[in-house]
Amino acid sequence: MMLMRGSGWIQGCRAVGAGVSALCLAVLMVGCANDSDLLAQKPIKTEASAAPIATDSSLYAEIIGSGTFERSSIKLEQGRTVESGVVKTKDGKVGGLVIVRAPNGVVTAIVNSSEKRGLLLVDSQGKSTFKAEPTLDWLTPDSVAGDSASLQKSKEKETASHKYVDMLVAYTLYGLGKLEADPVDFAIAQVESANLGLRNSLVPGISLRLAAVKIIDGAGVDYSTSGQGLRNWQTLLEPDKQLFGADVSTSFDSGTGVAGLAYKPGLTSVNAWWAPTAFPHELGHNAGGSHCNSGQASYKFGHSNGKSNTFLCGNNVPYYSTTRVRDQDGQPLGNAATADMARVWEENTARMTGYSPELPGERMILAGTASDVVANLRIVPENSNPSAGVVALSSDVGPTSLQALPGGGYTTLTVKLKNDAGAEFPVKLRAQRSIGGCVRSGMNNNAGCQGGGSLFFTLRYLASDNLTLPKGMYNGVLKLEARDSGLTGWVTPITISISIASRHGRIIPISTNTCFTPSPSGGFPKPIQWPTCHETNASNFWEWREDNKFYRSGKPLVYSTADNKLYLNDTSAAYPAMEIVHLGQVNGFEKVKLKHGNLCGFNDWGLGVAPCSDHPNQTFYFR
Repeated sequence: MMLMRGSGWIQGCRAVGAGVSALCLAVLMVGCANDSDLLAQKPIKTEASAAPIATDSSLYAEIIGSGTFERSSIKLEQGRTVESGVVKTKDGKVGGLVIVRAPNGVVTAIVNSSEKRGLLLVDSQGKSTFKAEPTLDWLTPDSVAGDSASLQKSKEKETASHKYVDMLVAYTLYGLGKLEADPVDFAIAQVESANLGLRNSLVPGISLRLAAVKIIDGAGVDYSTSGQGLRNWQTLLEPDKQLFGADVSTSFDSGTGVAGLAYKPGLTSVNAWWAPTAFPHELGHNAGGSHCNSGQASYKFGHSNGKSNTFLCGNNVPYYSTTRVRDQDGQPLGNAATADMARVWEENTARMTGYSPELPGERMILAGTASDVVANLRIVPENSNPSAGVVALSSDVGPTSLQALPGGGYTTLTVKLKNDAGAEFPVKLRAQRSIGGCVRSGMNNNAGCQGGGSLFFTLRYLASDNLTLPKGMYNGVLKLEARDSGLTGWVTPITISISIASRHGRIIPISTNTCFTPSPSGGFPKPIQWPTCHETNASNFWEWREDNKFYRSGKPLVYSTADNKLYLNDTSAAYPAMEIVHLGQVNGFEKVKLKHGNLCGFNDWGLGVAPCSDHPNQTFYFR
């Protein structure tokens, strides 16, 4: 395919109108510095307010119908605006609404009202889609005895009086594809739906927060709401809880008979993608609660007063059973002897929040299956006029010290992530920082901004920066630090959970002097020649697609039965396609054969096919 003789990552100045190679564009761009660049920069805009702004009610008005949204919380999380509260209808019924609005205007909302229940999605153009939740029997058995061995690992975190259940939220590609929602937005909405219930039920000193998102392919393995699916999730995610510092995990895939399944008590649950209101119910099982009390001498149950049914006993109001609150008709939502999940939560706070040690500093989540995934973080330094930036903890990842950089550009980080099979691959990410309203720059820039402001950090995954990454999901953690040159000793750790996809096979850039290339003549079939080339145009890159064939210009690599030479052409009996046989990696290069039946592609100052052998001219390398 191409033989690369010594490629390396470089740094250089941004060029405008000049021939910049694809390789150069994938590396650290630091611009061309001069003395004035290194002084405190001038703001180009006003710093965004740290105060969240409520979502336009017109986006959800149709869904809540005659109801009125009474917001009880609004905050910023992972760069999103998160709102939650109760929905009260004119006939006195109460439901819940959780809204997550991304910086691009996309809205993800979980609706749990008397009129509608389901998932509301609004795209960046304002187009709405509502996925209605089917009518469910919430009293169907949906819990299994907890794993006592894993529960014994719990120990109370040494934190302030308020404690957090750090949540790991996982998806299969199937489940996420059915949701059609952003994985971080949906995870935040799920976490907030449980927080709304805890807050409504007056459970003090505990709430959930999103620690990490993990997406897996999941093909061929039962990850449904079956007992086996629940066990598979627990086995899969156990190491990740330690990696991401999570206490409890939940996941979304297909449903098998029930909307969800959870260990009781436990730290793992699984939900059907079509039941967006199931999670607080399943989490209640994790806390140790059961459905409606039918005469048992225990308070670890949900409650129904005939009209209002709490999460575990009918799930039509956003409450856990509690003796501290009455419903809209003045009726109790619990009973001290038979239904008091608020008490259960208080008694299980140490267990639910203490499975993993508290992580210092900030958390950040970069997750998605798109070819362009972005995460944003805002840090308020102690210094009001900071010279702050972000550094890596290892030079293998990126720069480990702050320095003055000009505005513009980005830093390329290299992080090792694992695919579903556990194989580790280097993945390139772009990182930028800015202070206040000043321009973004490489992440380790310590140039100040006139007027000061917050430290903004952006991390970005681009598939075009990872052209040889094999198809699959990639997960892992990246640890960085925010530092301030003007305030010795100020350090804020940043823990970043990463889950990204290489969805469409490998895109192979022609960036060295030896490669396959079609002849410049128009039309097909195009004969494959062996000239000198140095491609920078992405349209000329080769693709290793999911059908395990090489393509270029939309045509597969084939051979002609007439002359045994390689061509680009539509496949036919006269032009059979060459299959890729992957032979592994050698010193960072991919090693392949091109094969059809007993014929293999060869390179011997010409490209064609011959009977397969061990001759080295039938092996191709690329990076």
